[in-house]
Amino acid sequence: MSAAVARVQHDLVLRYKAVRRHGDRRRLGRTFGISESAWSRCLSGEQFMGGTVMAALLYGIHGW
Repeated sequence: MSAAVARVQHDLVLRYKAVRRHGDRRRLGRTFGISESAWSRCLSGEQFMGGTVMAALLYGIHGW
C-alpha cells in the first residue's frame, strides 16, 4: 500500500513540476499553511505528503 501511495505522490510532483511557475511554491505554501521545509521534504520524496500538501499540489496543477 505504501508503494502505491508513493507512486501517486510521485506522479503529482512530476505533474506539478511540469506546470509550475516562478513563485508558486511560496504562494501555495502561504495559501495552504505549509512550511518551506515540509514542502521541500515532500516534493523531494523524503516524507509522505499529508492531505494539505496534496491539496496544494492539486491546486497548483489544476487550479482547484
